[in-house]
Amino acid sequence: MSAALPALLSGASLIVYASALVAVHVQTSFAGVRRHFVSEYANGSQGQVIQVGFAAWCSSLVLAAVAAANDCTASRTQRRVLAALLATAALGVAAIAAFKTETVAGALPPGETRGPGGRAHDYAGVVLQAALLAAVVVSLPMRWSSRTERRAVAVLVAAVLAAAAVLAVIGPSVAGIRQRVLIAAAVAWQALFLRRIWTLGRGGS
Repeated sequence: MSAALPALLSGASLIVYASALVAVHVQTSFAGVRRHFVSEYANGSQGQVIQVGFAAWCSSLVLAAVAAANDCTASRTQRRVLAALLATAALGVAAIAAFKTETVAGALPPGETRGPGGRAHDYAGVVLQAALLAAVVVSLPMRWSSRTERRAVAVLVAAVLAAAAVLAVIGPSVAGIRQRVLIAAAVAWQALFLRRIWTLGRGGS
């Protein structure tokens, strides 16, 4: 099976997810972006939009896993590991969508305790982040279609880690921005990875 087709379909689904993210942020103030997590939109008036976005990202990651498993330019170990990590990330997104967050502005409302659904949502977020971070690390030594692409991934990783560290030091007041930086980086890496598979799979050099 060629890796190019699932990579193309994964890219299309990734665009749907990115579009959903843009849609839910159009009427969001900076204060809302700064304090609220993306998954909190699922509990509001734009819940259907973000749920469609989560479904699209989940589908995109599943297709990316299929593409990675059939990437003839990678070693067998790289194919298996990347496919497993991307599939795990897809499960994380599916769980995030299935179990809605119980937080408001990143924290539980006063007097409330976190229930099983809220804990499942939070654990799914940790799984998603860990799986994608590991996938990025595994992808770095792989063959890329150009040195520029490889440098772009390395610069992206360095910039995101630095930005996330700075925002973490600032504290919970910018937790929403920190999350969005990580999401943007994940989408950017996935787009670059899919482009790599598409280009090399079609005979690019």
